[in-house]
Amino acid sequence: MLIDELSKLKPTYFVLSGGEPLLRRDFFELASYAVKKGLHISLATNGLLLDEEVATKLKDVGVKSVYVSVDGASPITNDRIRGRGSFRKAINAVEICVKSGLRTGIAMTITKINVKDVPRMINLAMNLGVSTLSFRRFKPAGRGFVNRFELELSIKQHKEFLTLLKCKKEELQGVLKIRYHDPLWALIDSKNYSPCVAGRSLFSIMPNGDVWACPHLPISAGNIREKPLEQIWENSSFLKQLRNRELLRGKCSICQHKYVCGGCRSAAYAYYGDCFGTDPKCWI
Repeated sequence: MLIDELSKLKPTYFVLSGGEPLLRRDFFELASYAVKKGLHISLATNGLLLDEEVATKLKDVGVKSVYVSVDGASPITNDRIRGRGSFRKAINAVEICVKSGLRTGIAMTITKINVKDVPRMINLAMNLGVSTLSFRRFKPAGRGFVNRFELELSIKQHKEFLTLLKCKKEELQGVLKIRYHDPLWALIDSKNYSPCVAGRSLFSIMPNGDVWACPHLPISAGNIREKPLEQIWENSSFLKQLRNRELLRGKCSICQHKYVCGGCRSAAYAYYGDCFGTDPKCWI
């Protein structure tokens, strides 16, 4: 069973995401078994199916944290991205999780549509009493690639956003944990950097069994239906190459920040079809 194989790797976190994971009829059975195998379970959800009963079950089976996706500080912004009525339902889910005692976070993907909402989103997160506000970089994949010019921040906007976030993070230290998942953060905050973790401390398992180095990097390192997960993680030639910064190409290959940043590999792939290429949003 996949969960047994995962437990052997002793991951720091096992995130159940989707799609919407709560749509699975066996969700609580799987989550309960994973907890018994010693895995630290986090749930990433849109919150639409999360009520008091579900929150109680999540806590009872041992889910450690819940992240609810909210892509705007008001219905006007959020519902433009996620659909009419989704803001109120998502905020209600956050309130229920906080009240139930679950460690609760909000996840927001930054786009041109909602970047101006960031200060208000920070205030909203604090008012709701969440422990973490996690911002995510928009990745131009799927329909996102088709609509990338409407959604993706320009290089200038990206740098301005990161600069603002660094100030807010320092200002609210000890009050609200602010996270941003992007290696370019190293160019703004060299003391608290996070290089691209694709294939290094992160992997995703897709519905068909393919193992991707990142949920936004659609290159299979192997399939769990054909090989044990541990063998894929340790022996995949693609993952070994991805872990080698010396194989980077373009600007990233000669950058002085190659080892503390390394650029986003999925963004390079989305734009240039080369996951070892230049991060298209780097301003250096």
